[in-house]
Amino acid sequence: PPIEIKAIGNTQTLESVLNFKGGTVWEMKNLNYQVDISILDEIEIQRQIKLIEFRYAQPY
Repeated sequence: PPIEIKAIGNTQTLESVLNFKGGTVWEMKNLNYQVDISILDEIEIQRQIKLIEFRYAQPY
């Protein structure tokens, strides 16, 4: 299934971080994954209803 990542922030910064050589998108494209980046004026991010259970990382 497709993976969708939503982010809020400076669009130029976010896009450049994703597209730099050796970065996430670059690696995925090297593995022949289809990657589409869309820049939208508005997005909706659902709130997290249940508490996230950390397996390895520790919250601050």
